[in-house]
Amino acid sequence: MIVWLIGISGSGKTTLGEELCRRFRSNGKHVVFLDGDVFRSVFHDNNSVELYDDKYRRMVGRQLTKLCMLLDRQGVDVICCTISQFNDLRIDHRSSFSNYIEIHMDCSVEDAARRDIKKLYSAFNEGKIKNVVGCDLTYEKPTSPDLIIKTGKDQFDLNDVASYVSKFIENRL
Repeated sequence: MIVWLIGISGSGKTTLGEELCRRFRSNGKHVVFLDGDVFRSVFHDNNSVELYDDKYRRMVGRQLTKLCMLLDRQGVDVICCTISQFNDLRIDHRSSFSNYIEIHMDCSVEDAARRDIKKLYSAFNEGKIKNVVGCDLTYEKPTSPDLIIKTGKDQFDLNDVASYVSKFIENRL
């Protein structure tokens, strides 16, 4: 099973993914947690947001997909949290994995910028960085996610959302 949490930076992917992982592990399920930021810091020498153009993001997206394919073929369940901005790559996931569940963390750029946990949006607005998905790079909204979680203006209740998503995933197994 590959659970792919997608959405713009600050939409809540990692927060929900970590909680789902914690819950699955506490129930005795072995699951690997992959986060796009952590993946890049491990496998790429220069982790500067400045360099994250579309070409680079496609390359990293393909690398994450290949890693998940390797794990999936060995029967390892994965929760992967990444922006995953390109529809064509996400569509390929449907045929690449044994059981693929795509969850879109739906959040506007304005709402994510209000939270601005990583200070990406403020740095972009101040002209300090570029290549921010949703600002100067396009985020292609998913065409057919299995589940949409709205994480807009209101902070979502992590416990409620994690319980709902956990049940949704368990029903798909």
